[in-house]
Amino acid sequence: MSSMTYTYEDTKYDVGKLSAEGQQVFKILAVAQRKADELNIDTTLAQAAVVAMHTKMQEYLSDKALIKEDA
Repeated sequence: MSSMTYTYEDTKYDVGKLSAEGQQVFKILAVAQRKADELNIDTTLAQAAVVAMHTKMQEYLSDKALIKEDA
């Protein structure tokens, strides 16, 4: 099993050799990073859905629903 490592300023640290508190902070950092990555994926999916729904919405536009602006 490979040990967990933390890299800071191009230097690697063995997390298993840190204090208990340092190991706990690393675990929290890992969870926070994973959640941030998931949110980025969710944002990308939502943006793609918006684009797809704008495209789909165009199929339902009609002159009957057109609002004419007064010039």
